[in-house]
Amino acid sequence: MHSYASFVFSDTQKSPLFKQVTIGVPVASAIIIVLIIVGTPLLIYLLRHRKTRIERLRHGDSGDHEISKVQRDPSPPMYSPYSLDTLDLDDTCTSGSGSGEPLLSQRTVARSIRVGENVGSGRFGQVFVGEFQGDLVAVKKFASRDEKSWFRESEVYNTVLLRHDNILGFFASDVYSNNGITELWLITQYHSNGSLFDYLNRTSVTPKIMMRMVISICKGLTHLHTEFTGTSVKPAIAHRDIKSKNVLVKNSLECCIADFGLAVIKGPSSNVNFPTNPKQGTKRYMAPEVLNETINMSSFDCFKRVDVYDFGLIMWEVCKRCGNKNGEWWAWSNISKCTLNPSISYVCV
Repeated sequence: MHSYASFVFSDTQKSPLFKQVTIGVPVASAIIIVLIIVGTPLLIYLLRHRKTRIERLRHGDSGDHEISKVQRDPSPPMYSPYSLDTLDLDDTCTSGSGSGEPLLSQRTVARSIRVGENVGSGRFGQVFVGEFQGDLVAVKKFASRDEKSWFRESEVYNTVLLRHDNILGFFASDVYSNNGITELWLITQYHSNGSLFDYLNRTSVTPKIMMRMVISICKGLTHLHTEFTGTSVKPAIAHRDIKSKNVLVKNSLECCIADFGLAVIKGPSSNVNFPTNPKQGTKRYMAPEVLNETINMSSFDCFKRVDVYDFGLIMWEVCKRCGNKNGEWWAWSNISKCTLNPSISYVCV
C-alpha cells in the first residue's frame, strides 16, 4: 500500500497540471504581496488627504477654491459659501461652476444667518439684510401662503447655466420656523444700492451711467431668454414681471434682474411651463395683449415680447432721470426734438 501511494505521488509530480500549480502559487503570492506593499501607503495617503480637506472646509478654505465666502459687488460668487457644520453632506449637488446649483445642499442655512433690518418689501415677501460669516447677504422671506411663488423662484434660480453677472446671484433656499410661524427663505447676494426704482428716486444719472444700466439689463434679459443646448442644457426663461422694482443696482452701477416668482420656462416642443402661482404681473408694466387678454398663452415667444415691452418702460424711467454734467435734465429738454427713430449718437450726446 505504501509503495502504491508513493507511485501515485511520483506520477502526479510528473504531470503538467501539477507543475503549473506549483509555479502559479508563488507568482500569485508575489503579486498579492506587491499589492499590499503598494496599496497600504496609498490608502493611508488618501485618508490623510481627505481628513486635511475636511479640516480646510471647516475653516472656510478649500485649498482648490471649491467653496468661497460670500462676496460683495460687483459679481456674485460662483460657489456656495456654507460650512460643513451647517450643511447636509448626504445630498450633494454639482460644483456650481456656472450651473446655477449650489455645491452643497442647504437644509439649515437659516440657522447660521443673523438677520438685520428690513430693506424692502414686495408682493410676495419682505427683504432683510443678513450677515453670514462676516459677509452681507439678502434674505427674502415668504409667508407660507406664498409657497408656490417661493418654490418657483427657487426652481428658476437652480436652473442649469443661469448664473450671469446681470442675474441676481443666488446662494440658497431654506425653510425656517420662527416662533411657530413657518418662513420660506431665499438667500441671495446683497446690493446696498437697492432697486433701480429706489435708486432713480434718490439721484439722477449721467448719460454714460444711463447707458451702462440699460445695457446691463439688456444683457441679463438676453441671457434669460436664450436657450443653451449641449452637454448642459439651459431652457429659455421669460420673466413676466420686469419692472424697475425687480431690478437691482450693483456698486458698479450695472444692474441685475431679480424676482422670478412669475417666470415661465420653455418646455419641450416649445410649449410653456407655467408656474402653479396664478398671479399676474404689475398692471402698469403689462403689455396691451396681456391687459386685453389676447396674448397667445401657448407661445413662449409671446412672453419674451412682453418682457421686451417691459424693458422699454424701464428704459424710459432711466432716461427720465438722466441729466448732463451741469445738472440739467437731458430727457425732458430733448424729447421734443427727437424723431421717431433717433440715432444712438444723438441719444448718447
